[in-house]
Amino acid sequence: MHYLKLKDLFTTLNLFLSFYSVILVFEGKFPEASILVFVNVMFLDLLDGWVARLTRTFNEFGKYFDSVTDFIGSSVIVCFFIYVAYKPVHPYLAVGLAFVPLFVGVIREITTRLEKIRCSTYFIGFPRNSAAIAIIAYLNSSLHTQFHWTATGVALILAASGLQLTTIPFICNDKSELKLPLRIKIYLILAVVLQIILTAIGLFWDGILIWMVCYMISPFLVVEKEVWADIKRQR
Repeated sequence: MHYLKLKDLFTTLNLFLSFYSVILVFEGKFPEASILVFVNVMFLDLLDGWVARLTRTFNEFGKYFDSVTDFIGSSVIVCFFIYVAYKPVHPYLAVGLAFVPLFVGVIREITTRLEKIRCSTYFIGFPRNSAAIAIIAYLNSSLHTQFHWTATGVALILAASGLQLTTIPFICNDKSELKLPLRIKIYLILAVVLQIILTAIGLFWDGILIWMVCYMISPFLVVEKEVWADIKRQR
């Protein structure tokens, strides 16, 4: 237990809330479980890194503890959400779709340890926590709950999963300096304004889905050619 530091308490809380969200799903509290995952991914998942920087307590244990916790919180638990959401549509479809993020998550966990492609301020491949939020946002959106666009959901789940195994660069925060590029600040401001409007009219998850889809296609719109070329050289 001497490996555990203050930052790891936040990682432990992250792990517990991921576990508890699955309990809520099977208790029929799908909306509450979804909000819990959203808070977990969007806020708690960042705290351990911030605390580690503030306290200067980086270590190899924390690195792997955070990685495994992210895998469980993003690649494992989302499977249960998919299964419960799609079981009424078709049980076999539910099983097949639910397995996709798990399989992709395992492959990504392995390949990220084997491949050494790096690019400052960019994730290589669609981040798995973003994929989880995109999928859960769809399952709670009006497209699924009211219009029952099954094919759209299938396409989104396959796309969000498949993009994780690519070498496509997705903009992220500069972890070394904790600074956001100007274009990302503008993106976030617009996202917050639109999200407030959509939330006010009862479309919270639709708003989250819109921005996750925008993020999925953003590399093809905003990433510079030099970044693509740098990644190609590292392959």
